[in-house]
Amino acid sequence: MARHDELLAFIAAMADQFGAFHVIGIDPKDGTQLPITEIIAEDSDSEICFVGEAGGANNFVINNFYASLQDHLERHPDYSLMVSKWFEIDSEHIGRADVPLKGVEVDEQSETLQLIY
Repeated sequence: MARHDELLAFIAAMADQFGAFHVIGIDPKDGTQLPITEIIAEDSDSEICFVGEAGGANNFVINNFYASLQDHLERHPDYSLMVSKWFEIDSEHIGRADVPLKGVEVDEQSETLQLIY
């Protein structure tokens, strides 16, 4: 059994049932919601990053998110899972903060898959 098999099975089941729900990162401390717009593998840190962008209109739906995550995990089964957000350092530079994924929930009322970080 690979490291993230249970999570992948849960997301697969949610994709079957709620495939059109949007995927967001959510900070439980302040409720900040971050639309997840892409998944990238960060080889230098051995991380798979769920990258969010404030106001991201083209965020994933569960079906597409699941397919992309499955592809990344096939290639990098031992990588850690992170929620990442871009921020402005100054007018010429941006940075990215990577925070460990703590949990995954489905909110049927808001029609979202929530990546808790």
